[in-house]
Amino acid sequence: MPYLRKNVYYIKRNLPGVGIVRRSLETESKTRAQQLERAVLRLHELGHLAPVKAFASGELSAHALAEALESGKVGELQESLRNGPSPTLQAAIDE
Repeated sequence: MPYLRKNVYYIKRNLPGVGIVRRSLETESKTRAQQLERAVLRLHELGHLAPVKAFASGELSAHALAEALESGKVGELQESLRNGPSPTLQAAIDE
């Protein structure tokens, strides 16, 4: 269950293979926080540890995980994590 801290919901879970995940869900909505937490847990249950680890380390937001899960693009997300950002994306980040 997400918890509220300073008007923003957070997740705190100990996930096997990932470790302790303590991150902001970046929402003030309890309903959205529950959806985001379910997405993180579902990806973990399905064995998609790379995106969950990226979320835990701050590389990805819970919103990105939920979007990938909802759109069926988890494979693409995992591939992008393996290969790193595209050159175009990296150039935009560097600017």
